[in-house]
Amino acid sequence: MKRLAVFLSFVVALLLFSTSAVYANTVWQIGGDEETTIEEKVFTDDEALINHLARVGFAYNDIDEYFYRDTKDWQTYNSLTEKFPILVHNNNFAIFSINTLLVDSNNETNILRNYSGPVKLEFTAYGLYFKNSGDKVGDYTTSYLFSNPNATGFSKDILTKFLSFDGLILGIGIFVLGVLIITVVYYRMISRVDKLIVEEYSIENYLNKQAEAEVRAKEANSEAEVKADVSANEMGIDNADNNMVADALVNEKDDGVEG
Repeated sequence: MKRLAVFLSFVVALLLFSTSAVYANTVWQIGGDEETTIEEKVFTDDEALINHLARVGFAYNDIDEYFYRDTKDWQTYNSLTEKFPILVHNNNFAIFSINTLLVDSNNETNILRNYSGPVKLEFTAYGLYFKNSGDKVGDYTTSYLFSNPNATGFSKDILTKFLSFDGLILGIGIFVLGVLIITVVYYRMISRVDKLIVEEYSIENYLNKQAEAEVRAKEANSEAEVKADVSANEMGIDNADNNMVADALVNEKDDGVEG
């Protein structure tokens, strides 16, 4: 039992030491996308690596204690003579690009070629990841832990693929689309108003209204004439009746006188 306890203690100590060794040496952060500056931050306590970073152009932040370097874009980064052993290939389309993060097997440009400690790469790209061999540690950040950062220490050639959008072209496209929509709506409204004006105030419409007014006037006159004829006829009948009554009264009077 005593030997087992000693053995277990040794295993636990070994695991703790290995874990601290893996995670305590160097963290290399790289961030950016196709259209933005590539930013690098290096957190390390390795003296040889610190001296090498200073020689190849990295600046040092005294407050947060890390080395940093900015590169124009991925194309420029890929052509650096001293860089983290990765490449980013871009397949550009109209407003977006498909980007592939690859392992760079060229050991001559590997800034870590003489470094034997473990390195944790934290890669940040503002886009949509659709193939990833690392561990997601944020919405846009993936981490990769390498026990040996030289070219033979990478087990996979493709680290990740992601889709990124060209912000400038996308913004211009949205603006142009908005202008087109507004223009189409405006001209449709103008066309509708113009059609209403033509229908309301055109000479043809005016003549049609005049003709309709004349027809209505003639119809009104015809109705008035019909009513007048009816009234005249009714008055003629009444006069005839009155004459008949008068004649009857006269005849009765004459009969009375004769009697």
